[in-house]
Amino acid sequence: MRTKLSVFCDRVLETGWLLAAILAPLYFNVLSSRVFEPDKLALVRSIALVMVAAWLIKVIDSSTWGNPSGQASRPRPSGVETARPGFWKRLTSVPLVVPTLFLVASYLLSTILSIAPEISLWGSYMRLQGTYTTYSYIVIFFLMLATLREREQVDRLCSTIILTSLPISLYGILQHYGLDSLPWSGSVTERVASNMGNSIFVAAYLIMAVPLTLARLIDSFSTLLKEQESNIGHSLLAGCYAFVLSVQLICIFFTQSRGPWLGLMAGLYVFMLVGLISLRRSLSDQSPLNRRDIGRALLFVVGSIPLGVVPAYIVLVALRRGWRWLWLGWVIHTVVIASFLVAFNLPGTPLSSLRSLPYVGRLGRVFETEAGTGKVRVLIWEGVLQLISANPVRTIIGYGPETMHVAYNPYYPPELAYYEARNASPDRSHNETFDALVIGGVIGFAAYMSVFGSVFYFGLKWLGFMQSRRQRNLFFLLAGGGALVGVFLPRIAEGTYQLSGVGLPAGFVAGVSVYLMVAAALFYRRQQPAEGEKEKLHPGGNSRQLLLIGLLSAIVAHFVEIHFGIAIAATRVHFWVYAALFVLLGLNWIRDRASAAALSEGAAVERTSGADRLSKRARRKARKEAVHVATSVHEVRPAAPSLSNRVIIGSVLVAIILFTLGFEFVVNPMSEMDTLRIIQLSLTTLAAKGDPRTSYGTLWMFFLTWLVGAIVVLAEVEQAGNGSTGQPGDKHGPGWWLSALGTYAGVTLSIVVLGIAVHASRIRPGQDITASVGFFYRSMGLLGMLAAFLLALNTELPEKLLRLANSWVYVILIVVALVSVQATNMDIVRADIYYKQGLKLEEDGRYDVAAQLYERAIQVTPSQDYYYLFLGRALMGRATTATDRAERIQWFEKSYQALDKARTLNPLNTDHYANLARLNRNWADVAPTEAERAQKLEQAHDYYVKALALSPHNVILLNEWAMVYMARGDNDGALEKINRSLALDPKFYSTYLILGNFYASQSKLDEAAQAYQKAVELNPEDAEAYSILGYLYFEQGNITEALEYNLKAVELNPGLARAHSTLGLIYYRLGRIEEAVQENLKVLQSYPNDFISHRNLALLYQQMGQLKDSLNHAQAALALASGSDKDALQSFVNQLQAQLTVTAAPQ
Repeated sequence: MRTKLSVFCDRVLETGWLLAAILAPLYFNVLSSRVFEPDKLALVRSIALVMVAAWLIKVIDSSTWGNPSGQASRPRPSGVETARPGFWKRLTSVPLVVPTLFLVASYLLSTILSIAPEISLWGSYMRLQGTYTTYSYIVIFFLMLATLREREQVDRLCSTIILTSLPISLYGILQHYGLDSLPWSGSVTERVASNMGNSIFVAAYLIMAVPLTLARLIDSFSTLLKEQESNIGHSLLAGCYAFVLSVQLICIFFTQSRGPWLGLMAGLYVFMLVGLISLRRSLSDQSPLNRRDIGRALLFVVGSIPLGVVPAYIVLVALRRGWRWLWLGWVIHTVVIASFLVAFNLPGTPLSSLRSLPYVGRLGRVFETEAGTGKVRVLIWEGVLQLISANPVRTIIGYGPETMHVAYNPYYPPELAYYEARNASPDRSHNETFDALVIGGVIGFAAYMSVFGSVFYFGLKWLGFMQSRRQRNLFFLLAGGGALVGVFLPRIAEGTYQLSGVGLPAGFVAGVSVYLMVAAALFYRRQQPAEGEKEKLHPGGNSRQLLLIGLLSAIVAHFVEIHFGIAIAATRVHFWVYAALFVLLGLNWIRDRASAAALSEGAAVERTSGADRLSKRARRKARKEAVHVATSVHEVRPAAPSLSNRVIIGSVLVAIILFTLGFEFVVNPMSEMDTLRIIQLSLTTLAAKGDPRTSYGTLWMFFLTWLVGAIVVLAEVEQAGNGSTGQPGDKHGPGWWLSALGTYAGVTLSIVVLGIAVHASRIRPGQDITASVGFFYRSMGLLGMLAAFLLALNTELPEKLLRLANSWVYVILIVVALVSVQATNMDIVRADIYYKQGLKLEEDGRYDVAAQLYERAIQVTPSQDYYYLFLGRALMGRATTATDRAERIQWFEKSYQALDKARTLNPLNTDHYANLARLNRNWADVAPTEAERAQKLEQAHDYYVKALALSPHNVILLNEWAMVYMARGDNDGALEKINRSLALDPKFYSTYLILGNFYASQSKLDEAAQAYQKAVELNPEDAEAYSILGYLYFEQGNITEALEYNLKAVELNPGLARAHSTLGLIYYRLGRIEEAVQENLKVLQSYPNDFISHRNLALLYQQMGQLKDSLNHAQAALALASGSDKDALQSFVNQLQAQLTVTAAPQ
């Protein structure tokens, strides 16, 4: 028997997936260092933990342990047997369950056998996409399958997804027009990044929201066209969906992201094709297309282009004209557009000039593989192919989740360093096929493809495109054949599999598209369901069909996009949410309130009547189960809901969206103490960017989200009320709308205003801003519980509150869930906030305070090697500021302890060995004895050996290693390392600088000059290289070129002291004394205690007869001098003082 607690737990589960759908795309945290992905995923993982706890409590509290919520309300066929099917049969009867479990098993295997198991389990610092995170997505998927049963739940989820996409799209548009109130390190005007921090990411998310919005828009317009009387609710909904769809598409356009654009095109192609074929199949005339139909399609294709392609289809569909052949017109249109794109990307065509156009021109570089991001991807894929084929065992099981950034280093192509940072190792291949192979090997790839393949197969089956074994076999032949062609065609054409990661999904989707066209042309017979069966099988009619098409299209768009980019928190969450919805709609497990109750009661009756044919013992069992089913149905049957309660539920969900926006946009960079002032500056100015101008862009984003949310919530409640009050056709008058609007405004504004005010008070100066994380988590928890409570009120609750005997178990589960949320999610965000504060202080040279903040981050998350790395770096920086040798060595020792701890935590990270090597190099410079110096250089050598064993293609490390050899006096070893570096990357200018230094130290000035000359050729913007070469020419007596190169150096970098110092020598040699003085004075502007400049100025002023100035600089040089220089300068000072005394004596 179910209890109130178990029903409440059901609603907690629903609140969980709603919060995941809101927070994964919407949330970001400007207080932390990572801001976006890990912070989003920490919330998603927390939600999954709470959902697991709620599900366990529900199961324990329910009398039907093996029966998920809602199973009793699902109708059973007439004459059902009392014996339950076996576990395996029940498991395999639900589509996507077996492929998902296969994926779960592959992740478990690859994690256990990972090259870095801890990172694979918990996730890397930058991504957090470990097994824990992947299982969190899958937990949401399975709990939705087990719990979501009501049409109202589906509508609520879809509306939430659409409403969440609105402020994200609006924010992107604000960024494009320079109205973003938040300061970002990179430009977000040309390519907007919105709430994802990356233009590709935001577009990848929005292309999954567009098909759902489009399905809702078409459904609303379809309902409006069918209604005899105008309905304000449907009219408002249609207008809102049209507005949301418009801003989604505009934001996607402003991202200029080609991968998501291609994904969107693929998704919309499938949406339109499946929809138009469905219209054709709904006609009574199912005869094959004739010549006249084909001719009309061709004429329509030509005639619709100047009128606008999509509007032309909308008009004909609304007029119910051309339904037989419109699908063919869409196919022809697609072929024309695809041909244009191919021609647009070919070199030497008349369209080539269009590639320089903004926005549209990016479509002309889709196949670009020799420059830009296209080149980056190809180079990464080159290394990935070597990685996955290097070890036969790893080819099968993979390297483990989140390990690519350490596993990839031995296969890093040196050329990649010219397109990305040299110290960055790719942690993703920007292709889901290759990522799956790296993570889980062939096993993981098979699991990933089985999931997506099942979605495509069952989606077409549920949409009526696969009704026989012959059709199924043809689908597998075309889809599988297309995938194989996509894999092997690049190999045949280019001799490599580098493009096979893109070819596979392209071939697979092409095969599916061909199947759809074949199905439309050949498998055209219309199914004729028995009388009364159609609504029984497909409640919701067109709405269900449209939603299935929208979900399938969104998954197609996602499938295409992730083979050009990276799957992120938002897209992963939406994929698994969509997959669950897809299965539930396809299996027809979603019922409206009336049919759910009626069908469930009918199932109980059928179960009882079927028992008459059984044995006496079986009949008793059947009667017992029938009574239980009937009782369960009564207990969970939805109550006739209060419309005001529904309005409050929708209002709370909108309030969560607005409160999240408030947490993100209310910041305090001006260090204001007044709470209202903080809010006012955040929402009405650009003060956060250091710009005091007034700007209401952010406030308008809040208002439009609130307004559209009000319309959607109220209109959907009004429509649902008309169908559930028992008075069909009732229309709510202005009084109801005003009352509902007042309720909505009261709930949303009270929650949002109070929440933002408390948040603003917590970010004032003197507050521990890490507490804001806990405040947000607690706020989401309280709002989630409020939503769950309100949702539970929509259900006819059982009489019993809970199973009291098990209450101690519930307390343990709740405590474990909350402690896990704190330890595995909240703490990592808190630590990152400390780290960000420390990083700012370190950049300002405040190493002591920075180290303290890094230590606090370590106290919160002691297993994170990243914070030890930066602690070691800060302590090393502190050592450089110490003037006493003993003190400096003490700081080096502390730095070594931190860096060595980082290495222990993550022994496969090249950076840790490299930093330990650099530490020992610097330590050798201050060693008190020659023996200790040699020891530190030897330790640096050993660490470089280990670092290069992990990253053998890293030329920076090879160059640094060569410098160690030079410091040890091993010239042959140094030259061998430099030549090895040049063999790997002959275009890296820094190597030539080191080679020049090497030759200069050997007094081989001609060879040194050649090396420096090569350096400036490779990097003509390097002022330091020009200065060194100019000084070398000066030493050779080549004054003309010395002057030329040093003047070029100061042109590039006016504050370069080395160049000004050399120019002083050159001007002195040329007899241009005043100019020599000015150059030395410029050096002192940057380095006031520069001994050489003071000494030079003393000599120059003496030569000019300015003895006082000469004496001042001579005394300054004396104070800075050491050793033999002191004696010489003291004599010079005495000489100047004597000259001044003689000059001052009366004549």
